[in-house]
Amino acid sequence: MMLLPRLKYGRLEDIPPEELTRLGIRLLILDVDNTLSPYRVDTVTEEKLRWAEGVKAAGIELFIVSNNKGERPELFARQLGIDYIKRAHKPSPEGVLAAMESYGFNGMSVAFIAACSPIGCIP
Repeated sequence: MMLLPRLKYGRLEDIPPEELTRLGIRLLILDVDNTLSPYRVDTVTEEKLRWAEGVKAAGIELFIVSNNKGERPELFARQLGIDYIKRAHKPSPEGVLAAMESYGFNGMSVAFIAACSPIGCIP
C-alpha cells in the first residue's frame, strides 16, 4: 500500500469538510505532531476543535495514527473524542490498515493527513 498525495493545504483547519465529503472520504486519519499540534504542545487549539466538530458533523470519522509511544496520542484523542493507535511504525501501513479495519472502510474512502506530506488517499 502506498499513500498518494492528492491535495495540499497550509493548515489542517483550512480543509473544508465539504471537500472531503465531495471526495467520498468517510474516514480521516490524522497524525499528531505538527498536524494536530506543534511538537511538545499538548493541547488542540479551539480552531482545530471546531474544524474537527465540522468534519464529524459532515459524517466523517476521525482517527489518530501516531508513532508516539507515550500518552500524547491518547491525550489528543480524548480532546477530540476519537479513537487512536500509538506506536504505529509509520511509514509501515499497519496502523493505517488497523484504523481502516476497525471502521470497515476501504482505501478509496480513507484519507491520511500528516504535516510532512500532503493529504494522501490510500488506493
